[in-house]
Amino acid sequence: ENIEEWSSKSSSNKELRPETMELLLRKWRGPDKMGRIGNWEYEVSQPIHHAASNQEEIGSDIISINKNENPIWSSEWTPSHLLWKATNSVWPFENYSVTVVDDAQQTLVVRSKNKKLFKKIQIPALARIHEKLNDSAVDLEYNSKLKCLTILYKKSEAVLKQEEEEKMRVIQAYQRLR
Repeated sequence: ENIEEWSSKSSSNKELRPETMELLLRKWRGPDKMGRIGNWEYEVSQPIHHAASNQEEIGSDIISINKNENPIWSSEWTPSHLLWKATNSVWPFENYSVTVVDDAQQTLVVRSKNKKLFKKIQIPALARIHEKLNDSAVDLEYNSKLKCLTILYKKSEAVLKQEEEEKMRVIQAYQRLR
């Protein structure tokens, strides 16, 4: 069973795997422009789609195939990296690039040379600790067999420290409930 922490003040939720304290989900929502409850914004993980997916076996891997040609984006955190995956990325690796846009929004921009893909990625974890994006921390990987483009951002010492403090707060709160 995963550990969940809710904050009603900001209407946010995060979920951790208890054995490793790995962050599995972080999402939040607030009022939209009309003052109604807005849609969930996912920082880690992705919304669960209840529609049946088509699965295809490729070698020893079973992957979901989206009949739509648009990439499907998801994000996750590993112990050393923040990463975003775009499945259904059909062009060769040489076609993709990622750049750091040095502006107030602290944005990574992923694009393709053939102008079929343009995606802005913001990193709220860095904004929370007031850290600027670092060009040398960004890397791209591509798995042509699975048609998956992965954008990696190496966590800085400040992010690792903030994560450790957050884990300790969650562990202490969880132990008080037991």
